[in-house]
Amino acid sequence: MGTTKRSNATAYFESFYSYYQIYYSDYTMGLGTAYYYAALAYYYYYIAGFYADYYSYYDDAYGAKSPMYKGSSPLWDTLWDYYTTYGDYYARL
Repeated sequence: MGTTKRSNATAYFESFYSYYQIYYSDYTMGLGTAYYYAALAYYYYYIAGFYADYYSYYDDAYGAKSPMYKGSSPLWDTLWDYYTTYGDYYARL
């Protein structure tokens, strides 16, 4: 699996925040709870991506949420798994 550079990862997780804003706005306009759950999913993916960028890790070439990191940090694994687990949960609702 290839990797993209950190600058691309930054745009990647920032786009999640944009999706969060869009879906949350739709929810507040009364379009239903599905939009709220989608907003939450993107919010948690955004937080996970924020940590990925903060620790200067790389995301994968497919833009999926399975980053390959440089160096080693047990904290990174814990944070990534924690936030993406919540994101996955809300994405399935």
